[in-house]
Amino acid sequence: GKGVHYILTKRRDTIIRDMITRLFKEAEDSITTAEYLRGEGINTPITIDVDYNEDENHASHKLIPMVKGWIIGLGYTMSTKQHIQVAAVAADHLL
Repeated sequence: GKGVHYILTKRRDTIIRDMITRLFKEAEDSITTAEYLRGEGINTPITIDVDYNEDENHASHKLIPMVKGWIIGLGYTMSTKQHIQVAAVAADHLL
């Protein structure tokens, strides 16, 4: 690849304590951002990184089929924790 761009916005939302709901909301926010970029004429391929674990022993694993279908159905690709996620590493340094 040619590096990474990540988009950061700060806002105050009600804390979502349920992990599954929170992770789903994070995916929804990423999809909303990707759709915005597409609407603005950004036509480069977009990969959405999700903070889900492919290991069945982790609760986030349950979301993968649903969210992957949603993301791929919209024409994006998806990457999970098991793959190198430059954006996640970059975001960790930001926070």
